Amino acid sequence: RWMTQIATQVGFALDNAKLLTASATTQVQAETERKWTHYFTDAIQHICASIKQDDVLEISVEEVRRVLICDRVVVYSLNQDSQYGTVIAESVSAGYPRALNKTIEDPCFEARYLDQYRDGRVRAINDIYQAQMSKCYIEQLETLEVKANLVTPILNEGKLFGLLVAHQCSAPRNWQDYEIRWMTQIATQVGFALDNAKLLTASAT
Repeated sequence: RWMTQIATQVGFALDNAKLLTASATTQVQAETERKWTHYFTDAIQHICASIKQDDVLEISVEEVRRVLICDRVVVYSLNQDSQYGTVIAESVSAGYPRALNKTIEDPCFEARYLDQYRDGRVRAINDIYQAQMSKCYIEQLETLEVKANLVTPILNEGKLFGLLVAHQCSAPRNWQDYEIRWMTQIATQVGFALDNAKLLTASAT
């Protein structure tokens, strides 16, 4: 009987430990959500305060790099015929190559993904050498020392304006779900801010 009671108490203790662990996990998740919601509202206030397209993009890449603590963030603008694109905004840590004004030509950019990006595709790559990318695209990323990247579409007036891209250059990086959600939401807001900048520019002329 004594052994049975001990076993029962151990069972209760294990159940209680599981509940405490689950509770702690829930608390951590809730705190994480609160933190990233704050990051979102803070970044959007900065982005939406801009009235020019260049300012919107410049502030966007600065805010994303600051919050994600990554090595580089760029906005990749797509040419209308989608044959090539150009990096039109960049925030990069000291010591890494600059990508601003760099042109990436198809097929190196893997244009087959463009239709998917138009539909809202988000692509998180933890390690470019494990992602089954084309050799050409890997070589493009190697020139910028990219080890991992996170790619989100910027939609403007229902069209694919370009891509908001975060680069980790120091090492591969496991992008967290909350980071991916946050950056996706930021990219959406950048699209809205670009719409607003166009309207303000049009009304001023």
